[in-house]
Amino acid sequence: MNKKYHLINYTGKILLLLMFYIVQQFPAVMIEITVLLGHIYNRTWPIYIPFILTAIIVLGFMITIYYKTQRITEKKIINLKSISYITVACIFCIALNLILLILIKNDLCPNHNVQIQQNILKNVPVIYLIYSLLIAPATEEIFFRGYFINWLFSKNQKLGVVMSSLVFGLLHVSQDFIYFLSKFLLGLILGIIYIRCQNIKANVFVHFFNNILAFFLPLVLVYLGE
Repeated sequence: MNKKYHLINYTGKILLLLMFYIVQQFPAVMIEITVLLGHIYNRTWPIYIPFILTAIIVLGFMITIYYKTQRITEKKIINLKSISYITVACIFCIALNLILLILIKNDLCPNHNVQIQQNILKNVPVIYLIYSLLIAPATEEIFFRGYFINWLFSKNQKLGVVMSSLVFGLLHVSQDFIYFLSKFLLGLILGIIYIRCQNIKANVFVHFFNNILAFFLPLVLVYLGE
């Protein structure tokens, strides 16, 4: 009876995760709609309103659910030890982005995801930057670390780090193994930060830092003549 209850409970959590993943994707869907509206209405500012409202609602909803359902106790402050973990994680992010950039530049990783993102950036740059630098880091960390590890692996957090990283990589990839590997490694970094710092804000910052690198590191290298 006890095993049956745990199976039902576990299955219910997985179904909830699937539902929340769909919710987490709403702002990204609204970007596509914004691009479409931009072509129809000549990119006037009111087309941004649906995206902004959706992003605020989704982020507020996910934060509320996270704090009401967390099983791994969240530390209220980020101490010096956590800052050292965050610093090391940021260094790893720099190395990871540099390696990925070199592979893409040498056509060893002809990534379709990057091309799609660049096309969207050209159409709605402000909206896409808001999403990539603010909304995505927050909602993805709440989902992949805050929900996934908390709900399914609170008693085996190390396994949770690996599994959440695997899912994180798979959901970010289309057909490029190297890009998947880079996201898997990023997921490992973020998972370790979550169980070591036990503060979702640390995760959001590292994810934010990584996304900034993804945008501006290529520009810096071009400026330096690389």
